[in-house]
Amino acid sequence: MIILQQWRPDRTDPAATQQHLQLLSATMSATQIAQIAHLDRTTVSRLPSAVFVSRRVAAAIQSIPIPLSGAEIAADNTRVPILGATRRIQSLIAFGHTPCYLRRRLRVSCATMRQLTSRPVRNSRNRGAHISVALHRRVHTLWSELQMQPGQSTTARQTAARHRWALPFMWDEADLDDPTAKPIPCRRTRTTNFRDRRDERIHQVVAATERGEGSAEIAARLGTTERTVCRVRAEARHRGLLGPVTSQMTEAAREVA
Repeated sequence: MIILQQWRPDRTDPAATQQHLQLLSATMSATQIAQIAHLDRTTVSRLPSAVFVSRRVAAAIQSIPIPLSGAEIAADNTRVPILGATRRIQSLIAFGHTPCYLRRRLRVSCATMRQLTSRPVRNSRNRGAHISVALHRRVHTLWSELQMQPGQSTTARQTAARHRWALPFMWDEADLDDPTAKPIPCRRTRTTNFRDRRDERIHQVVAATERGEGSAEIAARLGTTERTVCRVRAEARHRGLLGPVTSQMTEAAREVA
């Protein structure tokens, strides 16, 4: 039993375990947590109100890493929201990759590709609100491969521009699956705070790069991912704000420091 009326040597304060469980519950169900921790589901469900928790249960719960999304740990046939996959596909089209090319790489039907681009599918009762975890992971893998490789299709870019789809570097990777998140426009809009945030981020990355800091160090300080730092660097070079980043430059900067 987890809930006890008196303290025992093999029990510990549940506060840290309850806090970790709360973070896990944001993207995982009690059943998934129980399966990964090799615990009974009833044990997990009772943990939020526990007075004491066994050290074995605490260690099992706290050993589970906090995933960015439920898709990281779910079974392949689990259904997850399509939003993150749609944003990734739309951004790749905006970057010049054609839907036909992306469809072949993903090995999906034309109807599925239309759902991934958030377009209506004729004679279909499935509105595409959810997709399988397996497909979500394939989209994520393809996006990770192509996010910094521009495509050659002007038509794809024009189509994305008409629909106002964001480019890959306009997204912070951690925000792609967040329904409340928005891309940071790289052009002036009525809401200029997004542009200001992006310009500030670019200047922060440029300054840190010129000081010789590595992408991992910059990402940790700015609270983002290394791939986001790489995309911001690419945008800075495109604007002429940053030259090629080489290991020699980094070593030289560190020697000066």
